[in-house]
Amino acid sequence: MKKLFFVVCYFCIAMEGCDRVDRRLANDTSKKENTFNNLKDRIVGIWAAMGEENATFVIAKDTITYPDQNASYTYALVNDSMLIRFDGYIGRYLVKIKTSDTLILTGDDQQVYYRLK
Repeated sequence: MKKLFFVVCYFCIAMEGCDRVDRRLANDTSKKENTFNNLKDRIVGIWAAMGEENATFVIAKDTITYPDQNASYTYALVNDSMLIRFDGYIGRYLVKIKTSDTLILTGDDQQVYYRLK
């Protein structure tokens, strides 16, 4: 009887540990999704290069449009990087939001943009 009691106790403890791991993994996944959605929400807008008065590009939910070139491309965010599917190649840029109105994209070089209102 004591062996059965210990087996049941061991099983209960193991299940509680598994449940904690499941909750922790769910929390981590939720935090990553929130960070991703937050970045995507924050970069949507009309952006101009520093020193320019006209829009350099417009970022929408799934596309980035360059008004001067009359061209739109799809993009994806992967962690803190933006992948833009240009014609013939994929541009990769590290994305940083310095303030709500300052966007820094780093590829081969670093470019700073400000939000047009």
